Amino acid sequence: MFMVMMVLDNYEKLDEVLTAMKGAGFSGVTIIESTGFFRRFSAKIPMRYAYGAQDFQEKGNATLFAEVDNEDLLQNGLEAVQAVVGDFNNENTGIYCAWPLMIAKGIQKS
Repeated sequence: MFMVMMVLDNYEKLDEVLTAMKGAGFSGVTIIESTGFFRRFSAKIPMRYAYGAQDFQEKGNATLFAEVDNEDLLQNGLEAVQAVVGDFNNENTGIYCAWPLMIAKGIQKS
């Protein structure tokens, strides 16, 4: 059993990403609205000093958590999401990571 954490840089792609994850076999995803270090501090720059201030609009990220049963689902999810957002090694896509779960209680399979 593994925990997947994904930070989606483009919040507008959230529904498309969730559809891709469901298609890859994910049975549930928890979504948290979030922001990163860079966005937090760049939002504190006075607007008159911000480059392209007229186009400046603070936007958030979506951080997604999901439990998956095996490594095949990890890989399927990664491929499905990258088909939507692009390669995570590129800028402005986000991150996708996973780690083994030693204990998982309260997870209901649908």
